[in-house]
Amino acid sequence: MSFIKDLTHSGTLHASDPAAKRNILIVNYFSLILCIAVCLLIVLRSILYFCLANKHIIISTNTNMFIAAFLTLLPLALNRSGYTHIAKYYLCWLPSVIILAIYIIDGMKRINILTSEYDSLYFFLLGVSAMPYLLLSLSNKKELIAGLSLPLIFLFFADNIMGLFGNAHAVKGVPDDGFEISRMRAMVAYFILSACCLTMKILVEREVNKNARLIAELEEKNKLIDLQAEKEIQESENKYRLLFEQAADAIIVSGGDNSIESVNPSARLMFGYSTEEFTALKLEDIVEAEDLKKSSVDLSRYKDQKSLYRERILIKKDGTTFPVEINAKLLPDGRLQSFIRDATYRKKVEREMQQSESRYRLLFEQAADAITIINKDKKFEQVNSNACILFGYTHEEFLLLQLEDILDPEALKSHPLNFALLEDDKPVRNERILRRKDGSVFPADINVKKLPDGSFQSYIRDITDRKNAEKEIREAEEKFRDLVEKSSVGVYIIQHGKYKYVNPKFAEIFGYTQDDLIDTVAVESLAHGDYINLIRENMQKRIAGTKETTPYEIDGVKKDGDIIRLEIFGTRTQYKGEPAIIGTLSDVTENKLLQKQVLNQKVQEQKEITRAVLKAEERERNRIGQELHDNVNQILAGTKLYLGLAAKDEFAGRGLIKSSLELVDNAIEEMRSLSKEQVTPIKGIDLKDLIHSLIDKLNSSSTIKTTAIYDLQNEDIDDDLKLNIYRIIQEQMNNILKHSNAMHTNISLTDDLNSLYVSIKDDGKGFDTEQKRRGIGLANMSNRIESFNGELIINSSPGNGCEIRITIPYSHNS
Repeated sequence: MSFIKDLTHSGTLHASDPAAKRNILIVNYFSLILCIAVCLLIVLRSILYFCLANKHIIISTNTNMFIAAFLTLLPLALNRSGYTHIAKYYLCWLPSVIILAIYIIDGMKRINILTSEYDSLYFFLLGVSAMPYLLLSLSNKKELIAGLSLPLIFLFFADNIMGLFGNAHAVKGVPDDGFEISRMRAMVAYFILSACCLTMKILVEREVNKNARLIAELEEKNKLIDLQAEKEIQESENKYRLLFEQAADAIIVSGGDNSIESVNPSARLMFGYSTEEFTALKLEDIVEAEDLKKSSVDLSRYKDQKSLYRERILIKKDGTTFPVEINAKLLPDGRLQSFIRDATYRKKVEREMQQSESRYRLLFEQAADAITIINKDKKFEQVNSNACILFGYTHEEFLLLQLEDILDPEALKSHPLNFALLEDDKPVRNERILRRKDGSVFPADINVKKLPDGSFQSYIRDITDRKNAEKEIREAEEKFRDLVEKSSVGVYIIQHGKYKYVNPKFAEIFGYTQDDLIDTVAVESLAHGDYINLIRENMQKRIAGTKETTPYEIDGVKKDGDIIRLEIFGTRTQYKGEPAIIGTLSDVTENKLLQKQVLNQKVQEQKEITRAVLKAEERERNRIGQELHDNVNQILAGTKLYLGLAAKDEFAGRGLIKSSLELVDNAIEEMRSLSKEQVTPIKGIDLKDLIHSLIDKLNSSSTIKTTAIYDLQNEDIDDDLKLNIYRIIQEQMNNILKHSNAMHTNISLTDDLNSLYVSIKDDGKGFDTEQKRRGIGLANMSNRIESFNGELIINSSPGNGCEIRITIPYSHNS
């Protein structure tokens, strides 16, 4: 087969394009086919003539045929030699020449020629005359005409040519049996045959051209692929260099003798060597000695170009050692490429993870909650100590249980398990009724999360106490709600500028129902226009937490339009998870009217007191004037009389002057006494001395026996308070002298850390405290006491004397 292939491809190497190569192949195939056809004809003719016992004819004819077979192979030699055009024309002309020559030679040797043999000549000439259509290119008309010229001449003029050599049909006298090939029939057959050949040639060339285009396109694509491949190889090389240079890991490429050939910047940075210093080292030089003893650097481990991972301790240039991860692979050229990663951080993380695991185990065991871990089959894998304590099982018993063994069956019916909720790797928290080993049940708060390995970790907390507390809170809330609903003051909750809750009293105050106000009426709509801005401002400040919870008053508007006075108290709270204001509201309209009446009454009383004070001052002035007129004036008049007599009587003058001096002394004493009654020291008052002086004067000028108890631990009292206490005692003693007819009076001054106590008690005739008094003495004392936030209590009745108890609060630094 290889021999035949070599024959058919003879000369194709000389072709410059696929069309030329194709024509050469066609020529070779035709040449070979013709040779085979001639050889077959030789065999057939030999058999035929052998049967006729004409060996002479067989030998002579076969000799010619063998020459013809040799001549048909000549185009193969021409194509192999590069004479491809000559081979094409040769093959176009040769068959018709050989056929005609063989018949002429054969006919010259024979007397009679069979009609069938003569017709076969035309058949053969007809067959080869259409060969140029197949061998030559249809686009080259000159070449095609040249190739067709000789076969057509032989086809149309074969009988004439045979006649020149005495072998014509008529000359030989071949009988005509009606089947001979005439010239007209040969032409018709030629046109039919040539049409078939042309059609075949057109179809072949079209397909060949199509194939040529495809081949050209394929070659173009192959060129593009080759260019792309070269580009990708270059890019791959660039990427490799970029990866090599910019890799975060250190990369070391070493030769077969463990010498370091190339390193990347990360390796230089990791070890501290320069590139020149690295190339002077071997792999053994950067491995820690003890690690090298455990495992030497041996390239025989790296077989089949498979990467090998290991951990080592390496040495930097400064001598420090550090752990690394090495992933090494043997390259096709026998070098070793090693990727080195500093494992210091990973080792640190591993240690921290171990510590974390230890802490986790400690937390797991010492956690206050019960912790359990169950697998996908709902069987317990791990439990902590508190889980054993909570459920009453030992650790070994717990690990034999299923999840359902600790769930209350009745609660499980109404609240079945749903593990689908845990597929999002988010913790799910719920409450369940669990069962202990002894069969008792308890409520529990369970927080479950799916772990990465598919198991489930649960934190379980006994919430019995919490449930009891919640029950108590609910009961307290019910009591509180009952209290609020029945409260005598309005209670409200404000959120987003609307009332979220009001109690019945609140609605009653404004004349609405609860449903009329809740989530319907804006808060400021219930306030009088002058107070709307105040309401809004206070709400904003309370929600922000900047307003103190101090009460304030506004004018409100009822449903029927009436104006009422309101006292509001509010504070910031949380309602349904959002800031809100809760407070109370009271209708103080009547209280304000009462306060106004009391104020008016106090004003009238104050006016009466003022008029009484003015009258008292007037009486005092009269008394002082009368004293000055009756006593001092009389004494001074007597003095003047004595001095006038002394001036007239010189001898009696000494005695009169002495009498005048005595009268002057009496006048001075009267003036001192009168001044002392009216003047009290302003600063440095000695309260004890003033009270004792007052008592001494009372005891000397009246029949009432007065005693005093002075037991003040705190002497650091304001002078103004001392003076007012003295005036109160003085006022009450004057009242006793004028109205009580008492025999004994007792004054007591005591104190403690917070207050000063004054008591004035007498055994006089007393009076009815409910009866209205005309005098202003008690009112004057009451005003003085109220000015110091004190309290006055009067205990008296007819015939039982009178006791006044005074309590005045004070601080030690005032």
